Amino acid sequence: MAGVLRFLIAVILGAAIGVGSALWLIREGPSWGGATVDGWTGSVSAGSAAADPYTRAIVAARGLLALSAQEAVYFSRSVDAAGAPLREACVYRVSGGAMPARWWSLTAYAPDEFLPQNADGALSFDATRAGAGAWTVQVGGARPAEGGWISTRAAGDGFTLMLRLYHPERQLLATPQTLPAPAIETVSCPEAGA
Repeated sequence: MAGVLRFLIAVILGAAIGVGSALWLIREGPSWGGATVDGWTGSVSAGSAAADPYTRAIVAARGLLALSAQEAVYFSRSVDAAGAPLREACVYRVSGGAMPARWWSLTAYAPDEFLPQNADGALSFDATRAGAGAWTVQVGGARPAEGGWISTRAAGDGFTLMLRLYHPERQLLATPQTLPAPAIETVSCPEAGA
């Protein structure tokens, strides 16, 4: 009888640890289980049959509609250049150059994986506004006097920037680490708790 009880305890404990670690990985672990380039994490398998079970679970849990890699590649980042989590009260400058895709966009998402609930009409910046060469966009709660802007008003602390590359070039699909990752510079940030 004691042997059966130990066996049941081992099975229950193993299941609890397995389910708990899977839930942690889906909610808190590294995004997508793919490539990391200068702090941006992404995967070329997110919307494909080749996606591993954890990538599929992340896509399902976050309510994403992941397209196949030939259609779109996704990279996300939730920290600045110093590794500090992105905060609603801070102002950031995101800059980059030509992206290896037919079209691209950069969008702010609140920690709940939804768009911030504000009426600023500036939750995204895209290739149409960036032009063909170098580009810069301000990310923060107030519209700058000039230039591109992504509003983070009501985004909360720990928001994420999602870079979507539509119809990516073959080189990026073959080697995601070749992404010319946009830089995220903190322009201003009040003291935490201030």
